[in-house]
Amino acid sequence: MIAKIEEQARAALDGVRLTPASAIRCQPIRWLWPGWLARGKLHILAGAPGTGKTTAALALAATITRGGRWPDGTVAPPGRVLVWSGEDDPADTLVPRLRAAGADLGRVLIVGDTLTEEEPRPFDPARDLQTLEWQLERYDDVALMIADPVVSAVAGDSHKNVEVRRSLQPLVNLGQRLDCAVLGISHFTKGSAGRDPTERVTGSIAFGALARIVLVTAKGEDGDRLLARAKSNIGQDGGGYRYTLEQIDIGGGMEASTVRWGEAIEGSAREILSDVEAAEDRDDPATDAAGFLFELLRYGARPAREVLSEAVDAGFSRDQMHRAKRKIGAVAVKLGMAGGWAWQLPKIAEDSEQDSPPSSLPSGVSNTNTATFEDREDREDSAKSCSPSSAIFADGGGRGGPFQTDSIAAKRARILARFGRAGEEVAMDHTRVIDGLIAACTDAGVDPEVAFGHLDDADVVEYGRALSDGTLPADRLPGFMRSLSASIAAGRCLCSRCKAERGRS
Repeated sequence: MIAKIEEQARAALDGVRLTPASAIRCQPIRWLWPGWLARGKLHILAGAPGTGKTTAALALAATITRGGRWPDGTVAPPGRVLVWSGEDDPADTLVPRLRAAGADLGRVLIVGDTLTEEEPRPFDPARDLQTLEWQLERYDDVALMIADPVVSAVAGDSHKNVEVRRSLQPLVNLGQRLDCAVLGISHFTKGSAGRDPTERVTGSIAFGALARIVLVTAKGEDGDRLLARAKSNIGQDGGGYRYTLEQIDIGGGMEASTVRWGEAIEGSAREILSDVEAAEDRDDPATDAAGFLFELLRYGARPAREVLSEAVDAGFSRDQMHRAKRKIGAVAVKLGMAGGWAWQLPKIAEDSEQDSPPSSLPSGVSNTNTATFEDREDREDSAKSCSPSSAIFADGGGRGGPFQTDSIAAKRARILARFGRAGEEVAMDHTRVIDGLIAACTDAGVDPEVAFGHLDDADVVEYGRALSDGTLPADRLPGFMRSLSASIAAGRCLCSRCKAERGRS
């Protein structure tokens, strides 16, 4: 009895707060741009690469800093803007674009490194929001906060709803406490043209679901761009505006791009985007299932379960992918005796008639048991869906390590564990080196563990130093990874293991 009373007492102290609706005072939405940007709310701005998402966001920011006019002619309340970008350099990109847009630069706060007792480190929105909020206590007029890309705020797997919601909620809470709009910039999933725009945002559907307003951009053949309102839980959705990007002389021999707003557009975002993307995508092989599959397999075999998972994320069904597989002549091969199935292009399959597996495949991928029966393949892969593939590199896991088909987060953990000590020699945070290389692999369509299986500690240290001193721009890394993959596939890889294997043969 006493224990029950104590339990009830604790529940009364720690219980859920219940408030009668009659005690809650109704409040109107506080708009920065009526119908488009609201204080205290999360917004997502997404679009394909090259549509001018960041430039458009900075143009909106500039309008706020000077109390200028929005594209519809209404006047913005003046305020400060907070900008964090993990992709663009403030000195040569962000500030020049803000200046070209006519921003009051004194009202723009650029998020830099996080200061610690040891040494400064790159700002990490997934863990530094509290520190950022403390710094912002001196300002009472922050009206807009830009996070580019918003996926950086996610500490876990950006494709899992629970982890995305858990990671984004602190960002939402910060916007509410500061009474500012939060604008997170993201990309469209490749090959998703024609789908509902809110479902095209890269990663979990939680990005679009948690945001109160989702804005999308698109680019037409004539260079005109479109900003459309794909979703609004707090007002009217649909409609949009045309805009163009122009190069402006900002002085000092420098130019920067800025937005010129055009006419208003009516209709749903899906209708608005379909008009421009239909023409743009006709010649793009990645917009159909066959082209999408070809891009996935062009650098080597991929586990079937992984292929189908990525296809579903991109908006294709399993049936579509099986039809696409037959269309491009791809075949399925067995990943060892106990492994699942992998898909590969026919040219690689012809090479597998040799006595040993082709170098584009991890050793352990069988050159026999080529499958043409999708039901058998699916059945076996489904049975193994709860565990990683057991395919192993030739050295039994040594330098190359296990080639496992689980999440990028798991791959990252294994790679970091392997290269952590080497990374300490690099003149930058070793996690940034590894993350940069993993991101480059992803952009290049190369499995990170396959690529890292052909890199040693010295390679990683060298990449890190080159990234740190600027001799290797980050945007060149995907090309390096594609070259590495092509060298592996052609049997020309220069890593010590591959050279040793060629020497033995």
